[in-house]
Amino acid sequence: MNKIVINMLIISSLLSIQLLAKAKGNYYEGIKDTYYLNSNSRPYLEYQNIDSTDVIAGATTVGYDYLIRSADVKPFIGAMLGFSSYILDDHSVNLANTIYGAQAGINYTLDKKVSLDAGYRFIKSSMNESIVLSNTSVNLELDNISNLYFGINYNF
Repeated sequence: MNKIVINMLIISSLLSIQLLAKAKGNYYEGIKDTYYLNSNSRPYLEYQNIDSTDVIAGATTVGYDYLIRSADVKPFIGAMLGFSSYILDDHSVNLANTIYGAQAGINYTLDKKVSLDAGYRFIKSSMNESIVLSNTSVNLELDNISNLYFGINYNF
């Protein structure tokens, strides 16, 4: 059952960058391109765009989900690795870092072409940067990103 799936994601994220930017409860969008190796294995490439009041961020990740059974309702677990970049509100600071994480959720098949995903994602970040703003040294750390997400999948 090899098929390519395009997912449209609506993500509610808890993102916090210490000291300068805090964005909690904002909604973000993303797109995910998935290829089913079989009915239980799906590697993917994903892009998320985050535009809140304090930070503009983008993340590109590759990941793998294992769907626990072959039925209309399939719990899944997965892991991801990627790269993210952040631009703070005044565009004077542009930061980039590596991210990695895990996720778990449910995939529900509506028909041969359409399915739904819902889940929780926990992402760790390696960002720990010192910058100078207005002659003041500031340390920025991004430790964790947590997402609750909902996706609509269309199979080609």
